[in-house]
Amino acid sequence: MKVLLFPAYHGSPDRHGGTRRSDQLVEAIAAANPGRTDVVSLYRLTACKRPRIGEFIALVPRAIGLVLAGRISVWGMLRYMYRGPYIRRAIRHSKPNVIIFECAPEWPLLVCDLVVTSRIPCYIAPSNIEFLVPDQKQRSFPSAHAATAWEMDLLRSATGSICISSFDAAVVRCLQAKAIHFPYYPPQVIRDELEIIASERRTRASVKRTLLVAGTAINPPTREGMRRLLCGLDVTALRQAEMEVVVAGFGTESLASLVNSDRIRILGSVSDHTMRELMIGCCGLLISPEQTSGFITRLADANIAGIPVFVLGDYTQAEHLEAYGIVKIDSPSQAFEPQNRTHVNVARLSSPDIDMLQASLLISRGIK
Repeated sequence: MKVLLFPAYHGSPDRHGGTRRSDQLVEAIAAANPGRTDVVSLYRLTACKRPRIGEFIALVPRAIGLVLAGRISVWGMLRYMYRGPYIRRAIRHSKPNVIIFECAPEWPLLVCDLVVTSRIPCYIAPSNIEFLVPDQKQRSFPSAHAATAWEMDLLRSATGSICISSFDAAVVRCLQAKAIHFPYYPPQVIRDELEIIASERRTRASVKRTLLVAGTAINPPTREGMRRLLCGLDVTALRQAEMEVVVAGFGTESLASLVNSDRIRILGSVSDHTMRELMIGCCGLLISPEQTSGFITRLADANIAGIPVFVLGDYTQAEHLEAYGIVKIDSPSQAFEPQNRTHVNVARLSSPDIDMLQASLLISRGIK
């Protein structure tokens, strides 16, 4: 079976959750289909061999038709015509039996259309269900309604979807489309780093008084969750508990205006070494997620690193995970309580082998 995988962020130097998910998919699909998987990263798509001019021209009528039908914007049309030929060329060169396309917002969502209409069994692996993401503004579409309709059509037209969360999978099934839940689990190189952090945390047995808020704030659900958390922090309770909150991650510097206390530090983007030291020295990871998505990768990473996770609010994707050191709290001040600060992980999340088998079976059913 020949599989062509289009991961969204594989090869990106930014080590955010999207990159980790892409790397997981590359590792898992290659392991399930050894020697028969071609990988073309969307992040490096235009670094591939440039299509001939005729291949660009061939997309012009369809792209213009989509604009006239009100389905995509003029900006989206230009992106469609520029990126689309690279997708078609990769498919033609690979000659796959199955295509797996990791769908991210903006132009990847656009050119996914060329995959689902290729007459080859195609599985979409959505980074998020984009139409549920708060404040998701996509210039490639004339309106939020048009973007939603486009995404729904893709999910329905695909052979199936491979979703990062059970929530996302349930949403796709509500659209009368097929979906499986293939949860995030760190790729091997990340697992090795997290195991070292876990070992260092056990070795450095000093009292930990820092709560870490880490994530990619350019992701709208993550940013909104961080904003809500920072606005709800009780600085007096922090001071009384002799605790501090440190916020770090790509784009978090944009949240600096929300903070007016020496007990809360906004670091913004940090080096791998600094993030490693923060994870070793913190007493827990504090998150305030939106219901839709965001923070999925942080839950698994923290578990393997031996870091307790305090989840603020009624987050369905953190249900029944207390045994793995993932604790739901009603207010940020609960994370400051001594009994919670000494909480340790008692079980490790396991690699989704069964789900990988299910994904393989689903893929196999798509071959004609």
